[in-house]
Amino acid sequence: MPSKVKNNLAQLAKVERYIARFQLLSNIHERTLTEHNDQLDFTWKDGYETGVRDANALHGVAKQTAAEAESAKIQQLRLQLSTRESELDQKALELSDAKQKLLDQAKRHQQRIDELKAEIAQNPEPIAASLGFTTYAGPIVENWRDSWKWISNWCFGLIVFFATTPIPPELLMVLPENVRTYLIAWTAFCGLIGRYINQSKGIKTWPLKS
Repeated sequence: MPSKVKNNLAQLAKVERYIARFQLLSNIHERTLTEHNDQLDFTWKDGYETGVRDANALHGVAKQTAAEAESAKIQQLRLQLSTRESELDQKALELSDAKQKLLDQAKRHQQRIDELKAEIAQNPEPIAASLGFTTYAGPIVENWRDSWKWISNWCFGLIVFFATTPIPPELLMVLPENVRTYLIAWTAFCGLIGRYINQSKGIKTWPLKS
């Protein structure tokens, strides 16, 4: 009986030692797990905070870069606008100068015209002579030597010829009836029309001479 109790006590002591070891291991495991969790929490928090800081820094850099790019673009646009305004001012100044020159030229021309009008009103004959015009005051026309070339004089000569010289009947039969009846009238009409034809150029080019 006593040996059996001893065996039970030994087994109980052994179990207690196992339990104590298990508790020790359990405590060690709990401490390790707690420390690991703390490390995980710290690592997660640190990583999150670092990520937030990096993201904020990147966002700030991107925002600053965009602001700088926008500022540079605005400066470039302002420079272009200033250049265009300068060119526009230059064109406006050139246009104003051109208008002023035209006005001055128009004033000079008008002044010259007024002076010429005044000179013509005071001395018309010298002005006309300087322009190539001459005044002829003779009793007959100035170019009477070329009068034999005029169409009207030829027609008047034919009228005198028809009125004073008998026309052969054979010649009258060749002409149409309406022409035979109004031959003198037709000739006079041609002479009248000839008075209105400018023959000055033709007279100069004719080979005949008076």
